[in-house]
Amino acid sequence: MTADAIAEPARAAADAAKPAVGRGFFRSLAGRLLALTMAFVLIAEVLIFIPSLAGFYITWLRDRVDTAQIAALAVEASPSGLHDSLEHELLANAEVKRVTLLRDETRLLELARGKAPLPEPTHDIDLRTMTMGAAIGGALDALFADDDMIFRVTATPRLGSGERIQILFADAPLKRDLRRYARDVIIVSLALSLLTASFVYAALVIAVVRPIRGLTLRIERFRANPQASTPPDVEAGRVDEIGRAQTALAAMEQQVRASLRQRERLAALGGAVARIAHDLRAGLATAQLLTERLAASADPSVRQIAPRLEKAIERSGKLAQAALRYGKADETPPALEPLDVVATLREAAEDALAPFPSIEWRAPEGPPVVALADHEQMHRVFANLLRNAAQALLAQTDRAAPGSIAATVSAVGPYVLVRIVDDGPGVPEKVRTTLFEPFSSTKRNEGAGLGLAIARELAQAQGGDVALVQTGPEGTAFEVRLNAAPAA
Repeated sequence: MTADAIAEPARAAADAAKPAVGRGFFRSLAGRLLALTMAFVLIAEVLIFIPSLAGFYITWLRDRVDTAQIAALAVEASPSGLHDSLEHELLANAEVKRVTLLRDETRLLELARGKAPLPEPTHDIDLRTMTMGAAIGGALDALFADDDMIFRVTATPRLGSGERIQILFADAPLKRDLRRYARDVIIVSLALSLLTASFVYAALVIAVVRPIRGLTLRIERFRANPQASTPPDVEAGRVDEIGRAQTALAAMEQQVRASLRQRERLAALGGAVARIAHDLRAGLATAQLLTERLAASADPSVRQIAPRLEKAIERSGKLAQAALRYGKADETPPALEPLDVVATLREAAEDALAPFPSIEWRAPEGPPVVALADHEQMHRVFANLLRNAAQALLAQTDRAAPGSIAATVSAVGPYVLVRIVDDGPGVPEKVRTTLFEPFSSTKRNEGAGLGLAIARELAQAQGGDVALVQTGPEGTAFEVRLNAAPAA
């Protein structure tokens, strides 16, 4: 692999950690919030504008009716009538072409501009029965229509002057005033949307965008260099989603850094074991040759001990190689076969508890209980659990007797349950959650913290498990669950 290929991931991570400057304001979270705020305000203004335009339309028509009625009342109040020019001026001021007062379908009064015949109306509007929907349709029709329209509006006159009043007018004044009103409303709406969007944008930037930007930059820096320790960026007293995200990010960074350090320690462990494995196996091979010679001794007691010693040396060699495989996460697959759990547990206790003669051991009683498991791996599981229990008992300095360890084996349905109980001080609460993780030792000054991790890994590889089922001042109990062997 070339140097450029090695440096490429680092350069990519560094580029990802750079702030998004020069990538376009409206591609950032702040720009999108500003654009969305303006869009929502404009949508709200449009939803308000259409009913307000319909209201202006109705008011405009009502004002024209009232102005035309005043002109008609002036003519009606004059005994000799008004001059034609004055009538024309009154109707011109009202911007209508004709005014008609009716009662019982009888025309009481009619005023018209000029003597020429008036055009026929193209739109009839009845203000007495007009709904908001009809008003909206009429206002939009009058606002956007290009052709000339003649409106005839019917309404109830004020002050009891007849039963109905009708006016006739062209669409030009109505279209002019509607467009002027729409223009003014649009200008005011744009100004309000800009002002509202600015306030909302400033509030969102301070309360949301800035903390999220800080979280983003922190995540990018952590991605570029996860092992660099930085102080947690958590706002004091903030309990909303952003505060929870800041707290969760700080906790995640600590956990990832701890995992990375643990991986480094595991790698160092694998390297250390690899360096000593060769010499250790060579020494064990020599010890095994000497043990074979002891087996040929004439002393009966030596001949009796020699096979056990030879077997212990052979198992120690396998354990050294297994530790190397554990550091590489490459454990040998289990060879599952019917296994007498009681006999295997007794055999493991002889090896694991041999250095602890002062501890009382109560072996399981009863007939054989057969599980489907690997003999060598289960020997290691039981030996690790028993050795941990013995070391915990000897760590107590405030008790007269060293303590005791007992075990029970039982078949429960499709499982075989092995419970190993000691009367020690219990597992400290601070390490219970990480008890089965590598290097999580319950002992202060000794032990690498691998025994329980290895035991659980081996049991799970065989379809079982190891769990802490009870702990406290009265003692600790671990339970090993295995699959029962099928009946012959």
